[in-house]
Amino acid sequence: MNKYRAVASLAFMDRIAWRADSFMGVLAGGARILMAWIMWKSVFGARPEVAGFSLGAMTTYYLIGAFIGQIDQSAAYVWEFSGEIRGGMFAKYLVRPIKPLFSFLALCAGRSGFRACVSLAAVLLWAIPFSGVLVAPDPVGVLESIPLFAMGLCCLALVNFMVSMLAFVVQDILPIHLIKNILIDLLSGTLIPLAVLPGWARSAVGLTPFPSLVSTPAMLWLGRGSEGLASAYLVTFAWMAVLFLSASALCERTLARHGEVGV
Repeated sequence: MNKYRAVASLAFMDRIAWRADSFMGVLAGGARILMAWIMWKSVFGARPEVAGFSLGAMTTYYLIGAFIGQIDQSAAYVWEFSGEIRGGMFAKYLVRPIKPLFSFLALCAGRSGFRACVSLAAVLLWAIPFSGVLVAPDPVGVLESIPLFAMGLCCLALVNFMVSMLAFVVQDILPIHLIKNILIDLLSGTLIPLAVLPGWARSAVGLTPFPSLVSTPAMLWLGRGSEGLASAYLVTFAWMAVLFLSASALCERTLARHGEVGV
């Protein structure tokens, strides 16, 4: 595992060298919070609550969701990895003692590690102008959300790896990648809190690993959702195992079909 640890470390240092992207993400996240606050303020009007959320709780949800959602860097790496496939650079994985899947996961982990540091600072920064309405985070909920969120990130990275590998069979992965991003934004609760959905819809979405990316961690930070935590852990871990086996099988099959090394 030392070589993959080195890949993750190099990816972390690369993000330090090209840190402007992360700082732009901080500004974009703040703009998203502001727009959500304006929209929900008009929805609330004179009402104290909507779907069990006060305006402060809703603002806190979007503050947390806007920045923990930025920690994932596997979606951005899809373009680079699929570009290597189309450009013939994928052959390097055939001659080096390194597995494409593990390399993909290690690089994403390094980049996400740096973005996590930036996002933590961003949450503290953007909490200042909204300090009068925000709900204080629940320390126990924060600790409970960390391993769940880590598994959710792994699931998303595995999905993005398989989307990248489609570059072997389709000329342009853009439509697939965009549709996947939209679906995950919806299923993770990035667009709207899953708590406002009908009960049957919440139950269906709860069978996927994607609520662990935004909705469940944000609700735990708000001191809610602990009653379904064990189920969320089990579902996310099961999906992580299935996706890992699927991605590994896809990678091995692809390497077997493309075993020749060009010049």
